[in-house]
Amino acid sequence: MMDRAQVFYANLSRELTKRGLGNAAETLAKEFASRIPQPTPATSLVAARLPSNCPQCGAPVHVNDPHRIEAIECAYCGTLIQPQT
Repeated sequence: MMDRAQVFYANLSRELTKRGLGNAAETLAKEFASRIPQPTPATSLVAARLPSNCPQCGAPVHVNDPHRIEAIECAYCGTLIQPQT
């Protein structure tokens, strides 16, 4: 679960900054940075990638962020698709 928390925290912080909400990103960092350890190289955002096709039905996988570390559900057959390292 800590891996997901690290990625969620990084994504949230990046999105807040990208959308011009720097104060909110700073507040988030002050509150939670010490509670969430920095990701190790094995759990970094580039360590996992979603496949381009569903392993069950072969349907194309469409996501906005191909480096997303969370699993997604196939839009066609409902299979839970896990990121690959």
